[in-house]
Amino acid sequence: MAVRMAKISEKELKNCVKHKLWGSNHPLDKWQFGDMLILYADKKLAAVAEVIDNAFADLTPVWGNGLFPYRIPVKFNYYLEGDKMIPFNDEITGILRKEWGYCYGWAIIAKRPMSKEASEKLIKIIAEKADKQPC
Repeated sequence: MAVRMAKISEKELKNCVKHKLWGSNHPLDKWQFGDMLILYADKKLAAVAEVIDNAFADLTPVWGNGLFPYRIPVKFNYYLEGDKMIPFNDEITGILRKEWGYCYGWAIIAKRPMSKEASEKLIKIIAEKADKQPC
């Protein structure tokens, strides 16, 4: 199981939750059933999604900020909205810097899988804020 992290706007995150999809401009053929995606919006941890099916291509508009024709079905294990989202703090940036160094943003953009240790810490932070209630 791979765990990746991605940046998204709060508005487009709502579309992902509504349609139960993650979209990309790049093929998602390396993504597998059970892989996880930690999403953040406006430098705040916001959601944890799990891949539940195979990737596919589709040209139907879903998001308002781009087509993102390569898609993969996901279920949201945790989803924080508005003031429930968790601002990046020293603990979160420390986890990311330990994982990928000070240029951790490039690893996020490239959707590089993260270590089990780092992903478990970030998912735990989100789960605790979500009162351990998956959506």
